[in-house]
Amino acid sequence: MIIEAPRSRPLWARARDLVLTLLMWLAFLYLLREMFLFLHGTAAWLAFGADAPDFVRHWWVMQDLGAYAVAGAVNGAMLIGWALYNQIRFRGKERRKSVAPLALKDLQAMYGFSVAEIATWQTARIVVIEHEPDGRIRSVETRPAPEDASGTAAAGQ
Repeated sequence: MIIEAPRSRPLWARARDLVLTLLMWLAFLYLLREMFLFLHGTAAWLAFGADAPDFVRHWWVMQDLGAYAVAGAVNGAMLIGWALYNQIRFRGKERRKSVAPLALKDLQAMYGFSVAEIATWQTARIVVIEHEPDGRIRSVETRPAPEDASGTAAAGQ
């Protein structure tokens, strides 16, 4: 709901989140500054013939990058292992069941409209439903499907 309606949150909360997000990104980039400097120096050396960077001084950067790669590989292997475990464990067992569709009489009892009206809504291409503030349906309007440039109703709508 926060992503769908950001304006529903108070301005101070949105401003706080923005400031905290920016601070975290700045901290992240600050922690990685040595790696960026090392990569810049290496690229300048390889591409433009600049002086070679001090690889011994920056060896810890490569060790950190290696540790990140190992952590990513281990995490990926664990996720793949979990997926394979679930495939083996639940092989042939379909546990996901679809919900049985509601009958027109159930919808009539739920919303208070006639069965004929509800059947019309179900066959319409476009249905506009207006709700009361408490969530009850105020009105329902069906509209014809829009037509394309050739004058026929748009397919797949």
